[in-house]
Amino acid sequence: MRGVQATASETAPVMNYVCTGKFSLRKKSPEFAGSVINYIARKKVRNVILAANWPGYGSSTTFKSNLIETVKVLIDSGCHVYVLKSVPKPNFDVPRMTALAVIKHDDLELFGERPDCYAARNSALCLTYDEMAGMGATVLDPSPFFLNSKNIYGVTRNGRALYCDTNHLSVEGARLLAPLFTPIFRSK
Repeated sequence: MRGVQATASETAPVMNYVCTGKFSLRKKSPEFAGSVINYIARKKVRNVILAANWPGYGSSTTFKSNLIETVKVLIDSGCHVYVLKSVPKPNFDVPRMTALAVIKHDDLELFGERPDCYAARNSALCLTYDEMAGMGATVLDPSPFFLNSKNIYGVTRNGRALYCDTNHLSVEGARLLAPLFTPIFRSK
């Protein structure tokens, strides 16, 4: 099976939206998104996965409507759109903090993002996710895969860090999500 990834740092995969992050494409963001969408239509891509730290782009009406329009254009081009909600975000240097916790014999199950904090961080996009699902997109929720025995979206599993920094998944963290993506990549 073949796949193509089109990403740019701090640049949301959203049409007509100018990202303003320090490392983003800034004014070139809409051009980049447009090029990717044209590629998808031209190559007749069957499945598209949109993933981002969605709350990091704000909750403006413009962002939400541009995200909805992006999904609509993709669906109209004939592909199935999967929108991956944001993964839990611990907001601390996971490898460093877990190393210190091990040295101090702290309970690693207590480190991570609480479900109420995750819900609050993502609340502004709940209706947007619902609207995209109503249009035919599949919204994927990664958060349950991180829930640990202390009811925290944990940062370790079986002694391995699930993040390589403050918010990017490690290989181990990405592997946790394999069951979420299996239906997409199943041969048809």
